[in-house]
Amino acid sequence: MAGWDWSKGFRDCNPSISLRAPVATSAARARPFNESQEPCSCHKSGYMVGDLFVKWMKHFISSTSCNLESKVILILDGNSSHKKLEALELAKVNGVLLLSATALHPSDAAT
Repeated sequence: MAGWDWSKGFRDCNPSISLRAPVATSAARARPFNESQEPCSCHKSGYMVGDLFVKWMKHFISSTSCNLESKVILILDGNSSHKKLEALELAKVNGVLLLSATALHPSDAAT
């Protein structure tokens, strides 16, 4: 890391540089650096199963503020949990367009 001598030498070689005084950061700008308070869920298998995807979809919808006038597209892998009827209806009513692409996880395909 550059020390005080380096900093002084750099400023002497570049007298046109202006130095800024430190400014306090507002709480709103510091918020992304705080630990996340987002809900967390997982299944012991490590896969997104059944009702866990529905729970995640509800969180996604509330986080993106999507609606029928302001739609979002969500690209998913071909996992069977992404085909749960409750999640599909929830997505349709809230303006989430689901695109399922099996090519996203080629390692899940049988060889």
